[in-house]
Amino acid sequence: MTHQSDLSDRNAKNAPQARLLLGMSGVGCGVILSSIGLNTLSVPQATEPLWQELAQFGSFLLCYVAISLPFDWIGGSLIPRIYHHRSSPPFWRTWTRGALAHALLLWSIAALLLSASRIGGSQLLFATFSLITLALIAAQKHIATTIASFDGATGSTNKEGMTTIALKSDETAFSGGVVGWPRKEQIIQPASWQNKLPATLFEHLLARRALAIKTGLRTRGLIVATAWVAAGLAIALWLEPTAIHNAEGLLRIAFRTTLWQFLGLLILPTLSRQGTVRLDYEQIQQGSSKQQQHEFIRQQSQLEDGETQRSPIVETIFHPLPSIVNRLAELDREPLCQGAWNANRMMLYLNWATLGLLSRAVHCNIGRPSLWVLPPVD
Repeated sequence: MTHQSDLSDRNAKNAPQARLLLGMSGVGCGVILSSIGLNTLSVPQATEPLWQELAQFGSFLLCYVAISLPFDWIGGSLIPRIYHHRSSPPFWRTWTRGALAHALLLWSIAALLLSASRIGGSQLLFATFSLITLALIAAQKHIATTIASFDGATGSTNKEGMTTIALKSDETAFSGGVVGWPRKEQIIQPASWQNKLPATLFEHLLARRALAIKTGLRTRGLIVATAWVAAGLAIALWLEPTAIHNAEGLLRIAFRTTLWQFLGLLILPTLSRQGTVRLDYEQIQQGSSKQQQHEFIRQQSQLEDGETQRSPIVETIFHPLPSIVNRLAELDREPLCQGAWNANRMMLYLNWATLGLLSRAVHCNIGRPSLWVLPPVD
């Protein structure tokens, strides 16, 4: 019995490395296909009626869903069974719902962008993108519950007037987060964690989310993520030889913003880690004991497939959340900068507004629709 338990523990500890390898493969596939697409797509002068162009883009989205399926199946079904010896949430039902809803949302965004470009050129397209981004921020909770099935959705207001909404997911790594526009934020509470964390640590988590709002760290991360996505679209439009009037033009935008998204995956994790460390420091300044912070970091990280320790290179490039050892080491000194809390993973979600294709290919959420809109956050 002890031998089996030890073997199960070792397998579970190997799961993050398996997910990282899978995420690298999924992201790499998206980058390669985007590069090939940019080099092979022509720039046709003629345009078809709007519905025909959107039908062509819809065909591309179906191919995107088909290509992502093997990666999603490994991440959402195979890895849980091999490394955790448990069944994941019903994969085919949750994946079909999530993949089709995501594809439909991307198609709707494409329809808005193409219509705007046909009417008013790149300027109106960019203005439409801005409105879509604002809508994605405002509706993040509603989009999350459309993409994936959640139980609960019960709301309450804390003593500081902040709204807290409890969502229960079968996915253990679902950590909730903060949604909404600045000054209109809502705290998403992972209801299933109430049975997995001691009551004091669960309250610690909610206080942490509220502190991220009060200190402006969440707003800072949101601004950085939005600015990165906007810059990517601006560059993609600047590189376009003609106005976007057809499906091929939309695809070139999608491929360019996907490559920009990949660059963000290399740069923004550092700012996100700095934001996490800063929030740890702020909690201690607010009166949290280091012992409580130690225990919270350990238990929360374990729920999110976190690792005790990583090589510096792997963490720098691939992980927006520090390892347990690195977070604990930073508790003894004041951070030198504010960072940008959750900027990296918010950037993934907001890139839907530019038709970026990597948002659900990364290691933390590949194959897990519950985490496509609200990826794990500290």
